Amino acid sequence: MGRLALAAGAALIMMACGDDTPSTPTTPTAGCTLTDISGCVTVTFTGTVNQNGAMTHNFTTTNSGNLSATLSVLGPDSTQVIGMSLGTSSGGVCTAVLSNDRSTQGTAIVGAVSSLGSICVRAYDIGTITAAEPFSYEITVLHP
Repeated sequence: MGRLALAAGAALIMMACGDDTPSTPTTPTAGCTLTDISGCVTVTFTGTVNQNGAMTHNFTTTNSGNLSATLSVLGPDSTQVIGMSLGTSSGGVCTAVLSNDRSTQGTAIVGAVSSLGSICVRAYDIGTITAAEPFSYEITVLHP
């Protein structure tokens, strides 16, 4: 089912999906590569992760090419740590293919897709969030 090429990490089935509206995607002009992002669709997702919680954001790729998700903003302190993953989305379930359980502001996960596909990016608590202080985030996704 998944078209996300494995670059690193182990598959992990994630539960509980959040749903919010992403920023308006940009229109690609050429191929999407890591060295020339002018041909990439750029989508920004924002949200808040509560203690023991997670947020999932779904998007669709339209072509093959490189894919990256960057934790652009993390608050209230950019040195804090959360989990972030990229995976395939099917039936409301985000199956992680690439993940980083120690993501701080600026962390990127990079992979590739082989064609049209339903992809998801997920931010989640790894035990560092307290009930009194949820984490806010912004994830910037570049995809073909």
